[in-house]
Amino acid sequence: MIKRDVGKLKSESFDILIIGGGITGAGIVRDAAMRGFKAALVEKKDFASGTSSKSSKLAHGGLRYLEQGDFKLVFDACHERKILTHIAPHIVKPIQFIMPIYKGDRRGRFKIRLGMALYDILAGFQNISKHQMLNRDKVLELEPALNPEGLIGGTLFSDCQMNDARLCLENILSAIEKGAVCLNYVEACGFIKENGRARGAYVKDLFSGEKLEVRANVVINATGPWADEVLSLSDANHTRRLRPTKGVHLVVNNFKPNHAILSSTRSDGRMFFILPWGKNSLIGTTDTDYGLDLDRVSVDKTDVDYLLNETDRILTAAKITPESIIAAFAGVRPLLSASGKASSISREHTILESPSGIISVLGGKYTTYRLMAKEVVDRAVKRLKISGIGDCSTHLIPVYGGGQVMGEMREKDDFTLHLIQTYGSRYNEVLDIAKCDERLKMRISPDHPHIAAEVVHAFQNEMAMTLSDFFLRRTWIGYSRSRGKDCINTVADILKRHLNFSEDEIENQVKQYEVKQVVGATFMAPADSGLINQTPTRRKH
Repeated sequence: MIKRDVGKLKSESFDILIIGGGITGAGIVRDAAMRGFKAALVEKKDFASGTSSKSSKLAHGGLRYLEQGDFKLVFDACHERKILTHIAPHIVKPIQFIMPIYKGDRRGRFKIRLGMALYDILAGFQNISKHQMLNRDKVLELEPALNPEGLIGGTLFSDCQMNDARLCLENILSAIEKGAVCLNYVEACGFIKENGRARGAYVKDLFSGEKLEVRANVVINATGPWADEVLSLSDANHTRRLRPTKGVHLVVNNFKPNHAILSSTRSDGRMFFILPWGKNSLIGTTDTDYGLDLDRVSVDKTDVDYLLNETDRILTAAKITPESIIAAFAGVRPLLSASGKASSISREHTILESPSGIISVLGGKYTTYRLMAKEVVDRAVKRLKISGIGDCSTHLIPVYGGGQVMGEMREKDDFTLHLIQTYGSRYNEVLDIAKCDERLKMRISPDHPHIAAEVVHAFQNEMAMTLSDFFLRRTWIGYSRSRGKDCINTVADILKRHLNFSEDEIENQVKQYEVKQVVGATFMAPADSGLINQTPTRRKH
């Protein structure tokens, strides 16, 4: 059992304190703990509740960055992509892409062929498979729903699809297993300073309201798009270093492609995806400047129209309309400040040290999180000069759940296969819970593969604290057509029977997990999907 114990923050002094529980912070705390540091991490909401659960769900080399001349970024991303398939094979898996080429596209057949050849070269031995150039008939054979008008050919290549929220969570759980203290719903409110240098942070437990001091020799700011706000807590005159951009994704349920589809938009020439995602499809993404409240990022009609218009142009037969949308989510990218169009800004990262000694990591892309984490911890090693600290080994050792699963997966029944694909080598932990009560082996809904034991597991072993944590990050039920409404009472009953939630707690939890209409009556999006802000209900476990 992994217990959320805020008391550990005040009873210990740490080598490193990480602020931010997205993928970068999760990677940093895992690396630090594995090297032997006493490390702590605090996150003001749930782990991965910001940008790290609102990505395109891809671990990819970044084909489009070749146009920007970011060859090193593509090389690093391809290398890291391969590492992720080894350390988290259950949640990072190869997927084939088709990129159709239409007459009049800004990227013609020659340019695509050249780009794909360069992509293969940069991937080198880390490549999943070499690309293939396809003629028009072969493209339509593989994806019959593509618009044939003006189609002149295409290319077939491979990248990886991932469960972004669970990859972040499993880095957190790996760190805890190595002795780190990681807590969600704990907000950093300011910094402890001695002689002008940061020596920890003042934090607040958002469940109890308790305020406490967390002392550490090194403080790391890994808050993604919130990095400037956090640095402003230390220096009121801090000069902003980020240019946040908004990325929107739509979930549709009336069409699922045979392959992932990558295409160029006609309106502005940027690339967008149509991805198979469970039983549904994921369409994204936008890339527009964002200067509003980072805690209340919303999807608007302009975002929806942009994505649907471009999708309809290449998938006319699919007939994807606003009524096809069952959910949507929006996240903000922490891009480095630069001039030019938002979509042209580099996804490179930088590490800087503030006058008070706070180490911040800015920019970057999800696929290279492990490499960014390594560089940050290397910087901390130089600062701390502690003997006995090991080298980085996060590229060699699987994340929590990433170990080998006994037996061939093809020999497993559908029920066990679902658990393996979700929890990896830890799937038996869920089965052990189910042994305690036959009712825990039952599905919580006919429309979802998840069983009742997974609810207990999420709250007992994965630090889920709210229904949103369970429906939107421990699982993706919140992005289905029902958005969890078909099983919310079942889940609430499990929390009462097996985890001792009170009637008041259940009532508050259900109220907080409400569905909010976003664009008229055209589509709905779940609470905490990047559309509305929540204050967590009190929970003591």
